[in-house]
Amino acid sequence: MPDWIERMKTRTGLTYIALAALSVVAVAKTADTIPSQMVGEWRWGNINPTTFYDKSNGAYLGHGGGMSCYFIFRKDGSYKKYFYVEQSPTAGWTTKVFSESEGKLIVSNGVFTLKAAKGRFISQDNRVSKYNFDRSMTEDELKKEAASPYGWKMSQDSKGRTVMMIAPGAKGEGSQFQQVK
Repeated sequence: MPDWIERMKTRTGLTYIALAALSVVAVAKTADTIPSQMVGEWRWGNINPTTFYDKSNGAYLGHGGGMSCYFIFRKDGSYKKYFYVEQSPTAGWTTKVFSESEGKLIVSNGVFTLKAAKGRFISQDNRVSKYNFDRSMTEDELKKEAASPYGWKMSQDSKGRTVMMIAPGAKGEGSQFQQVK
């Protein structure tokens, strides 16, 4: 056993209590802030390359869809999240879903969670009218948002730019979010 461990074992209980108190103070001090490299606006998105054309006249009918996610992380620990999905499963049919939430960002050990204080859903469907709405998130939906962890780490893309890798469910490598300058 290393010599320094033996010396630590011989310290009084007061030393251990003092160290424990200092660690509690350190945690309390940083609970309302987030790591500086997270602060800012981060975006990710993709587009389905499928396009639809009318076979009879060649008219463009639309693209296959896409999705994007946008986070704003502030140094005071607040956040905003915007998520958009557009799908066109067949020519002429388009479904669009947008959500936004804001609240408190909680960061610990390479994982963050979003404690949503408020949020909203907007849905548009040009074929199924019951999927057209604009409403606030329910309490259960706000809680569900807080129950979904995200893994995160800073990295660099193939061009050497700083990116944040964000993994929903805190699983896998995640997607590459670029910082908005």
